[in-house]
Formats: sequence, C-alpha cells, structure tokens
Amino acid sequence: MRLIPFLLTGLVIGCNGPDKDTSDTDTYVTSSDADADGYTAETGDCDDDDASVYPGADEVWYDGVDQDCDGANDYDQDGDSVEQGDDCDDTDSAISPIATDVCDGIDNDCDDEIDEGGEFVAYLDADADGFGTGASLGQYCELPVGTASNAEDCDDTTPEVSPLAEELCDGLDNDCDGEIDVGASDGVTVYTDADADGFGDAATGALVCALTPGTVEDATDCDDADSLTNPAAIEVCDLEDNNCDGAIDEGSPDERTYYVDVDADGYGDPAVTLASCGAPAGYVEEGTDCDDADATRSPGATEICDGLDNDCDTEVDVDAVDGLTLYVDADGDGYGDAATLVSTCEGVSGYVEDGTDCDDASADTNPAAAELCDGVDNNCDTVTDEATATDAPLWYVDADLDGYGDPSASTGSCDQPAGFVASDTDCDDADLAVNPAAAEICDGVDQDCDGTVDDSAGDASTWYADGDGDGYGDASMGAPACDVPAGYVADDTDCDDTSSLTYPGAAEICDGEDQDCNSLVDDAPTDGVTIYADTDGDGYGDLAMSEIACGEDADSVFDATDCDDGDGAVSPGATEVCDAVDNDCDGTVDGADAADVGMFYADADSDGFGDASAASIACDAPSGTVTNATDCDDSAAAVYPGAVEVCDSVDNDCDGATDESGATGATTWYVDNDGDGYGVSDATTDSCNAPSGYAATADDCDDAEPTAYPTASELDDSLDNDCDAFVDEDFVSAGDVIITEIDRQPRVGSTSTNSNAAWFELYNTTGFDIDLSNWYIRRASTSLAADAFYIDPADSVVIGADDYVVICKTDNFTSASTSYSTLAPCDYYWGNETASASYSSTYEDNTFNLQRDEDTLSLYFGGDASTGTLADSVHWTYSAADGYWPREASRSMQLDLDSYDAIDNDAKESWCAVTNNVYFQWYYVSSSVREYGTPGRDNHTCP
Repeated sequence: MRLIPFLLTGLVIGCNGPDKDTSDTDTYVTSSDADADGYTAETGDCDDDDASVYPGADEVWYDGVDQDCDGANDYDQDGDSVEQGDDCDDTDSAISPIATDVCDGIDNDCDDEIDEGGEFVAYLDADADGFGTGASLGQYCELPVGTASNAEDCDDTTPEVSPLAEELCDGLDNDCDGEIDVGASDGVTVYTDADADGFGDAATGALVCALTPGTVEDATDCDDADSLTNPAAIEVCDLEDNNCDGAIDEGSPDERTYYVDVDADGYGDPAVTLASCGAPAGYVEEGTDCDDADATRSPGATEICDGLDNDCDTEVDVDAVDGLTLYVDADGDGYGDAATLVSTCEGVSGYVEDGTDCDDASADTNPAAAELCDGVDNNCDTVTDEATATDAPLWYVDADLDGYGDPSASTGSCDQPAGFVASDTDCDDADLAVNPAAAEICDGVDQDCDGTVDDSAGDASTWYADGDGDGYGDASMGAPACDVPAGYVADDTDCDDTSSLTYPGAAEICDGEDQDCNSLVDDAPTDGVTIYADTDGDGYGDLAMSEIACGEDADSVFDATDCDDGDGAVSPGATEVCDAVDNDCDGTVDGADAADVGMFYADADSDGFGDASAASIACDAPSGTVTNATDCDDSAAAVYPGAVEVCDSVDNDCDGATDESGATGATTWYVDNDGDGYGVSDATTDSCNAPSGYAATADDCDDAEPTAYPTASELDDSLDNDCDAFVDEDFVSAGDVIITEIDRQPRVGSTSTNSNAAWFELYNTTGFDIDLSNWYIRRASTSLAADAFYIDPADSVVIGADDYVVICKTDNFTSASTSYSTLAPCDYYWGNETASASYSSTYEDNTFNLQRDEDTLSLYFGGDASTGTLADSVHWTYSAADGYWPREASRSMQLDLDSYDAIDNDAKESWCAVTNNVYFQWYYVSSSVREYGTPGRDNHTCP
C-alpha cells in the first residue's frame, strides 16, 4: 500500500462549518485517492492503486486479492476456517469437514455420507405395533418402515401385543406386563353375591374375563348378607331399606294411613293424611275430628251448652251434660206434663223444669194446688176430695142439738155427717142455751161461745174477735162483753182474722195475701226472692237493678248475669263474635270461642306462609302470624309455595317435589340414546339430577352405537369408538396402507400437463377394510413450505382390503380446447384412453401440490406429523447422486409390485422412474396408445 503525504502548510479543505471561528489556528488536512475509487487509506482503502479494491467492493473469491478490504481469508468464503480445497461447500459455514452431521438431508461433515448417525436407534418391528425386539439395526434420522425406536415388545409377531396395548380377554399378555387377561379392557367387572339374590356388593368389584360362581355384574346390593334386601325387593315396614333406594319403609304395602292432629286431642283431620309405617309426630290413627283446630271438639268430647257440636255428631248442644230437662206447661200453672219432656240448653217458652202435673189442661190442677171438694184430684196425689181438701169444712159434734158443734169433737169432710154441724163455736155442747147465737149477758158465763165471758152482753162493751190471736180484732166481728173476752181485743183493724200472720205491721210473705193489711199483696215479702231488671228482654237480668219479689214478671228475671242489659244481643247465652264486645259475658272480649274466630299460623321466617304445626285461634292476627298454613319449612324464608325452585335438595316451592324440572341452577343434560354415558345436543333437558337416558356431556360422536364415546377403547370395527375422529387407529399399523403410485403433473390432454394438478395412489396391504377418516397427508420439500390436509370424515373414504384409493388435486386445469373444470374429481387423461382408469374410490383436496424435482409425501394416522403414527413416506429428489430420479412430469412413479411392504417401499431402487424422454415398456400399450399411469391397478415389476 502506498502512503500519500499530506500538505501541512495551512491548506484547509472541506471547512464547511458555518459556526467555525475563522481565527482558529487548527490545521485540517485530507489524503489523496490515487485510484479515484472514492476511498483513501484513511477511509479504509487497502490498495489505493487498484480502483477495484475498496471497502464494500464485490469480493472475487479464490483470486488471492482482498477486494472488499475486510481482511478475510480469500480461500475461505463461508468463514468456517476451512479453505476451499478442503471444504465440500465453501458457501455454507454449516458444511465443512469440522462440522457435525445433523439430520437435514445434507452431508454436513463432507464425508460423502448424508445424515449418518441419526438420533434414532432402530429395532426390528415385525408386527408394526411401534415396539421392536432384538438387537439394534443402527441409528437413523428417520426410523425406517418396519422398525421402532425401542426393543420393548414381548411378542413381535402380534400387533395386538405391546407395552401400550390394551389388555384383552384373549389369552395373551397384550400389555407386556407379565400377566395374562388381568385388567382386560373388554372384561367385565363382577361383584360378590354372598346372599345369592342376584345383586352384588359394590365394595367387592373385580375386573375379570368371565363370571364365576357367586359373582354377578350388578353392584347395587346394599346388604349382601340378606337375600331379602336388594334393589328388586319389596319395601316393608321393618325399619330397613329393603329395596336399596336409600329410603326406609317408603311406599310399603303394609304401611297405614295417619291423620294430622293439629289440636292434639287424639283425633285427626280426615282431610290431611299421611301414609307411613308408624305414626309420625303430630299424626294419629283416628281421623274423625270435626274441628282439628279446637281441642274441645272431637268424637270423644262431652257435649255442653256452648253453641258448638262438641262431640262431632253433627248436632249442636243436643244432650248437653249441662243442659235442662223441660216439660210442656200447657195450662201455665208452672208444672209440666211428664210425657212431653225435652232437653235444651236454654229455657223454652211454654216449658218448665217440673214434670209432675197430672192434668196439664187445668191450671187449677197441679202438685201445688190445694185439694178442693170438687170431685177432682186437685193436688195430683191420686185421691179425690179427701178430708185434707183445703175447702173441706170441719164438722163438729152437736150433742145439745143447738146447731152449734163442739170444737173439740170435729171431723173434716166435704159432706156433712149425721150429728155434726158446720159450726164449731159451741162452747158448751151440753147446754142448749150456750152457743154462739145465744145472747151474752154479764154473768160470768160465755153464753155466745165467743170465748169471752160476758162479751157482747147487752150491758157489756163491744169487743172484736181476734180469731188468729195476733192482737188485732176483726172489725166485722165485734162483740159486747162485760170483760174482755178471750180471743177478743179492743182493736178492730185486722184485715184477716183467720191468720195470725195477717195484721197491720205484719211481715209480708209470698202467699197472695196482704199480711200487713196495707191493701198491697206480697209487697216486700220477707220470704221473697231477689229479681233483676231485664230491660232488653234477653232473659238475663241486671245485677245493679234488683228488688225483692215473690217471682219473675215481664220485666224482671231471677238471673243477674247480664253484662249489658241495654243490648239484647249481649248475654251469657249469646254467641261470642269478633266485634270488640264481650257478647257472652264471660269476661273475655273476642275470645277464642268467638263464632267467627280465625285460625292463624306462625310465620317465623316472615315469608308470608305459615306453619301448620304452630296454629293459634284469634279474632285478629297475632303478630308474626298469617292465615295460611302452607309453608313446608317455616325456618327458611326462601322456602314457601310459589318460591323459585333451585337445585339445593330442598323443596323450595313446597309442592312436595324436590329439585324438579325447571329448577334454577339446573344442569343441562343431553339425550344418551345408546346408554354409554355420553350424549348429543339434539335433545336436551334441564334438571338438577341426571334423568334416565341423559348424560352430562354432549360429545358423543355416535349416539346410536354404545361402543362409541370419548373414553371408549378403540375396537377393530370400522367405527371411531373413542371419538377422536380416527377410525380403528389402534388396530392399524405402520405399513398397512402404503403409497404405491405418484404423479406430480398429470396430463389433462393427450399432450398437455398441468402444474397445478397432482395425484397419488394408496394401497391397503391388509385383509380388512380401513377407514381413512382424518388420516393426515403431508408433503414437504426443502425449497417450499410444507402443506398438509386431513381426509374429511364426511366423505367416508374407506380403502377396502387389497384395494386402492386415489387422492388428487384437480383445480385450475387449463386447456385451449377442453373445459376440464367439468370433470369429476381425479378424472385425468390417462393416455389416449380416458377409460383406462379403474380405481374404485377417490378423494379430492385442492390445498396441496407435489413438487416435480424434490419432495417428500408422508401418510399419518391417529394424529398429525407430531402426534400421529407414520404409515408410509416416499421421498424423491432430482440429483446426480440419486440417478436423476424422477425425471419428467406427466408420467407417474410406480412402486415395484414386488416391493409392496413396509420396509422396502421407500427405497429408490423399489420405484420405477422415467428416464430422459423414454417410456418404459410397461407403459407402452401400442404405437398409438401409451399409459401415463395405472391408478387402481396393480403395478408392474420394475426391470
């Protein structure tokens, strides 16, 4: 490199700063650019004599010149420290003799071997179940077909046997755990049936391949020691859960009917019953109560006078123990006819309590009547006109026949006896001159027999007879006498001298007489009774308004119990009603005995609905009560008739059902037609608990097939048993389906090809049909991004045993003379004979294409390239190392008929490739007919 000196003599170049102080004495210099390439030594030019050399120039490798002045080794283009002569690819630093070979299809370490020593150790997998046996076959980047990455198979001849296989009841150790048929997935779970009733004990379950004596598949026995206890048994009243439904004695045929007894009087309400094995609290066996809110009313109660049917015989106050027996008093004499008795709680007009009248047509005939001399038994003693008749006169002996009898010798008789007279006033029946009619004279003799000597004597004073000895004389019976005659007095004011109790000032008594001679009869009698004013005429008197009298009258009564004598509707005999008045005078206003009293029930939870077991009787609702008794739980405010039913195992709306359909919070259940525990969304129901025939999930993929559901084991039955969108994937092995023919750009006319079309052929090597639903097809080249697709289950692509399926892309066909968009899928031009194609099934997908010169076509089942199993894969590349295979488009690559196996069908040597513009003989049909593919037919054997 040449150095160019700079002038330091005050030359300033490139001074373009406007703010630079011109008085500054600093010196600015520049260097020359001898080769005029825009760079100087100071700006990085490493050769200023060569205009092709400067920073950023295009490097020409391997010429010994550093054109871009970066100082790099001109014989090591990729900078991997290996020069061109030793590097097999000096454009890629990842490829050199010192690089490590990796699995990328490239000879990274320049040893002429590609991808040797891969990450996978391969073992022979003869049964293609993913598990191998024996010694290692070497290491590979991709496992060869027919190999596995492990040697864990315990039987490599049977694909049903491997460490991941399900144990089956087939006499094999399917899962290689050393045990045969133990825990087989197709086995049955059996349970011990100790009591031989056909139902087993759930705690004794065991998975076996067949039932053994003493075992059953049912595990619903709740007592395996009692053959009479099982789900099929009949519930009886024995305090046992006979039918294993979790309830005791429910619905037993021998249960009895009980009746609610709200008033606890031993008699129940016939309208409220409960069937039970034993009497529940608050219920009784007898259901004949006529008022279950009143303990005083029942068939066993005593009828009393209270206006109620106490003994529930439908009659009110009839035969009440506190009632009255009355008799008809037709003649109003106070005595009734014994033959006309009635029983009543209240007095009845025309009836009396005494029934001893012997003639109720005559008021003068009764036990209290005086016997009279009238030919009638007036006092009802069965004797007529007896000597005791009150009007039977006394007859006296008249020995001196003066017409006056001896008062000391008398006899009573209604008729006069012989020798007797009516007068008893003879004071000397032996002296005819002495008699009451005799004239008295003052001689010391009682001539006139008035009991007084010398009274009424002509010369005597006038004296008045005091016949009753009460000291008062009879003014009408005055008699003169010399001296006061015996039985006479000077007073003549006695108004009844026949009664010693009658005289002025005497005590009045109840006898219909005027004892005190004041012209008033029975006024203020000393033997009278107190009567009380009955102003309102209700038969009950006012205690504050009384008088002494001999008996009741129209305005008074003996009773003094009226609490309001101004209101005829208020009395002890009245009916209590709810009107703020003590109607029946019992001291209680509107008491529980009111006729229109209401029944109220405690509402402890304040939800507006009452507790039937907490009743009270009142005219007005007590605090905290309501008029209904329909609450089924008075401790929970959210529980009452009409409440919102929720899923909480509580009868929220008191309708007798718990958590019924439509309850809030109910789970949506899905119809499960096949009973496999998984439903579908076609038919749903909302319920708190699982209804019969429904499941909690809607992810069943086939609700008509009980062996198909998400957790089922896949079976070899052409169904997607485990609902993973793959059919029989557990029974399909790698190599069962292989790729046998590929065409990257098929002909769409006799000469034209189409770069947007492709097809390949699959062959089923097994003896059973294989459903290709959701099989994964992937193609990936090194030059283009990979693309892939799943075979749609809706197209039902099934490849039969020993048969073919063609999969193609057919869109965007173009031709000047033919509209190939009207062709059916995969309907290519197979040469001059369009009918030469004979495949039995096709599948079209237009999301992929196959590259002509290099690509990889892979087939997976049970998932994608990461999760599924590789069934087959074909890789081709157009390179000298591979013999330029394949060569041309529009001609198919065919797998040699002898290589239809899972080991050799990916080897280049097993495929027949077309060389440069030459058709192989097996494509030649005639001079005018050539085949460009043989879809659906067995391939030829490669020469």
